[in-house]
Amino acid sequence: MRAQPGRSIRTIVVILVIGGILTLALGGYLAPLSRTVVSPLVNVQTWVSVRYTAIRDYLTAPRDLGELRQENETLKAEIARLQAQVIQLQQENSEIQILSALVDFAKQDPAGDYVAATVIGR
Repeated sequence: MRAQPGRSIRTIVVILVIGGILTLALGGYLAPLSRTVVSPLVNVQTWVSVRYTAIRDYLTAPRDLGELRQENETLKAEIARLQAQVIQLQQENSEIQILSALVDFAKQDPAGDYVAATVIGR
């Protein structure tokens, strides 16, 4: 079976039209037309996206609330632990200051003789 002459001409014309459109598109001549066509589609997509995000946030809010409460409790426990650590470090700092003052006192009077003794009472 031979191809019909009208069909092969139609195929050639379609290929030439597609090639011409691609050439115009790659040359930048169709940019204003594509902006005119794409701009309304982008606006519709933006509108749908905003609505979808709002609905998704509304439906996931209860789950997020539970997660937030759990995270809040975890953070409260962390705060309590850190506050206890701060108090411990402040006590250690005051002990270090006292010991440092005692060492400085001993350095100021190097001629003094120190004798260790067991004290039973006064």
